[in-house]
Amino acid sequence: MKKSIIVFLIVAGLINSTPLAVAASKITPGSGCKKVNQQAVYKNKIYNCIKLGKKLYWDNGVAYKIERPTPMATQSAKPIASPTPSASATTCKTSLPTPIITVSPRSLGYLVTFEKPVSPNFDFIEVAELISDSQLPPSLPGVKPLGWRQAAIGESSPLEITQGNILQRWVTARFTDSLCGTTSWSNLVKVTPVDSVAAATDSTPPAPIQGAG
Repeated sequence: MKKSIIVFLIVAGLINSTPLAVAASKITPGSGCKKVNQQAVYKNKIYNCIKLGKKLYWDNGVAYKIERPTPMATQSAKPIASPTPSASATTCKTSLPTPIITVSPRSLGYLVTFEKPVSPNFDFIEVAELISDSQLPPSLPGVKPLGWRQAAIGESSPLEITQGNILQRWVTARFTDSLCGTTSWSNLVKVTPVDSVAAATDSTPPAPIQGAG
């Protein structure tokens, strides 16, 4: 089988590409040929032009048999089944509600009141603040919050936060789910902490002293 394949490749190359190959009408071994190493195909044999002394002759030839490879059975293409998404690949969405907060000023801080979720997945509430004297609500914190900072985290309502200054700020909050991340940010509330020193100072002018009558 191996020898037949090699002979087949040689013959195919001779017939299709070799300029010296000749499909002769008749070749007789020992008869004269014209060019040394010339090859010719005649009656299932390959003949070579050889040189003996000063003359060129066709040799006895080498028999060959062309065996064509058996074509492989064609298999019908099957559509690729779409993979079934696993549970871990499915986006987890929290069932906790978005908090609604109220904020009350306190001495050098403020008090955040909210309705605590009854879900066992509730972990804590995160409060964020943005110090700003603007009267217009700012954009909520995003992936890269600009100016927003975490003010506090806690589990109970109300949540008292002390910051040590009386600068106006905007406050928002969100719940954290122990299984599925966080909720959206809550409503925005503006608050200005109370100056405890100024509140304790009595600014009412004293009553005039009555003279002795």
